[in-house]
Amino acid sequence: MPEERPIRKALLVTMVVILLGLFAIVWATRTRRVEDKRTPVFNDSSLTETQNPAAAASQAQRGPPPSTSVGDQPRVVAEGMNVPVNFWARVVDQSDSPVPGVKLSIAVRHWGAAGPIVGASHRRYQRETAADGMFDVLNSSGDVLTIESLEKPGYSVPRGVLRSYGFNISTNVSVDRQHPQVIRIWRKIGDQPLLKGNIFSRGIVPDGRTYSVDLLKKVATEGTNASADLRVHLKRPAGVTRADKFDWSFSIEAVDGGIMECNEDTPMVAPLSGYAPSYTFQGSHDEERFSSFRKAKLFVKTRGGQVFAIVAAEIYSIYASSKTGAAVEIDYTANTNSSPVLQN
Repeated sequence: MPEERPIRKALLVTMVVILLGLFAIVWATRTRRVEDKRTPVFNDSSLTETQNPAAAASQAQRGPPPSTSVGDQPRVVAEGMNVPVNFWARVVDQSDSPVPGVKLSIAVRHWGAAGPIVGASHRRYQRETAADGMFDVLNSSGDVLTIESLEKPGYSVPRGVLRSYGFNISTNVSVDRQHPQVIRIWRKIGDQPLLKGNIFSRGIVPDGRTYSVDLLKKVATEGTNASADLRVHLKRPAGVTRADKFDWSFSIEAVDGGIMECNEDTPMVAPLSGYAPSYTFQGSHDEERFSSFRKAKLFVKTRGGQVFAIVAAEIYSIYASSKTGAAVEIDYTANTNSSPVLQN
């Protein structure tokens, strides 16, 4: 019938439109898969010190210069992560004297690309310090330099010396020949008369009275003892409990010497100078994170410099469930031979 022709024509047009739409979807999906295969993949599984892949991805998102082909994108990303690496350092001992003949193994992390894979390798260097304790790594490239080993007979290496230095990351180092990085190791002086001890006084009355600590005899007594090394005072309100917030204070005084806070993990030598007469802590009831407990790590010099010590003190303004008592624990290593060396 004549009226059926417009209907057939409309159906035919609709079918053609649907087919063209399906073709467009298939073509777009295929193109996206091809582009995904060309996107650089970051591989840092070989590294001992990792870098956040998000940082590398952010560089990839910036893309290559307009004249760079998609196939060159991984190489451009890798090159953007490398910067010139020039490193100068001087190795010294505990007296700040240069140490020659120290052998070092050093690695520089360098980024590269293999096809769509962006990854890192390490360029390794062997160095030996000169007469002035200096060594350098010059004309390298990458983003992180790591001192992997450092050794010389007769010297010990403190924790923290074997570390990394950033050149294109958040913790960058800035050095030159006139301002080298200083690396301190410790010259062994032989066996020292080291005394180790622990004094735990549970019966402290927290009203500010004096307690004397004798490191050599490993005892703490109430009152002022002329032969003591330390004098301790602790004060807080009477009747408070652990559930309360209150003002309290603690002080530790060196007899015939001084005290200095220690920020080292494993101190090997105590400072010779820079000490204060005492260490004081003041706790306040209005602190958001109030605590009735306090730790302190201190260098101590007493007896006119005859004794150097490292002291770890733990102060309990309320001990156990007692409302009247407090406690102080002192763990220490002392050199009793007028030497600041604290480890053999």
